[in-house]
Amino acid sequence: MKAANIFTEIKVAGLLPKGAKKGYYCTEGLTQKDPQFTNGKRTIDLADQVGHQSEFTEALTEAMEKGRLARELAKGVEESLSCHKGLEDEAKAQKAIIKGNEKKRDELVASARDKISNDEARTVIIERLRQVLMNTYQAYLQADQRACVKGIENLWDKYAITARTIEAERDAASKQLEEFLVELGYE
Repeated sequence: MKAANIFTEIKVAGLLPKGAKKGYYCTEGLTQKDPQFTNGKRTIDLADQVGHQSEFTEALTEAMEKGRLARELAKGVEESLSCHKGLEDEAKAQKAIIKGNEKKRDELVASARDKISNDEARTVIIERLRQVLMNTYQAYLQADQRACVKGIENLWDKYAITARTIEAERDAASKQLEEFLVELGYE
C-alpha cells in the first residue's frame, strides 16, 4: 500500500515518466502468493530518479525488511512442520507395522495352541522352566567358583612357600641342633 501511495504522489506531482506502469511498481512481486519484497525498492528508486521525497519511503523500507524476515521465519516454520509431518507419518506407519506384527503373533500363538495338547504344553513349559532354572543355577555356581578361585589365589599369594625354602630352613635348623648337641657333648 505504501508503494502505491508513493507512486500516486509521483503521478499527482506530474513527475511520472512516460510508460511507467503502476502494476510494475505497486503490485508485481508484492502479492501473498510469491512475495518479492525487494520489488518495493522499484518505487523508491523511481522516487529518487524523479527527485521526489515522500513520507512513505521509510515506512516502505521497514515494511520490506519486516516482510522479508517474516517470510524467512514462515519458511523455517513450514520446513519444521513438513519434517514433523514426515515424522508423524513414519510413526503411524511403524504403529501399523507393530499392530500387524502383534496380530500375526496372536494368530501364531492361537494356531500353536490348537496344535498342541495339554500334556505336550505341560512338558514344554516344564522343560523351559527347567532350562531357566539350570541357567540361573549355572550363573550362581560360576560366580561362587570365581569367588573361591580368587580366595585361593589370595591365600597362595600370601602363604606360598617353595619346597626348597622349607628344606633349606629344615637343614639350617638341623645344623643348629647338631651344633647344640656338640656343645652339650652328646656327639
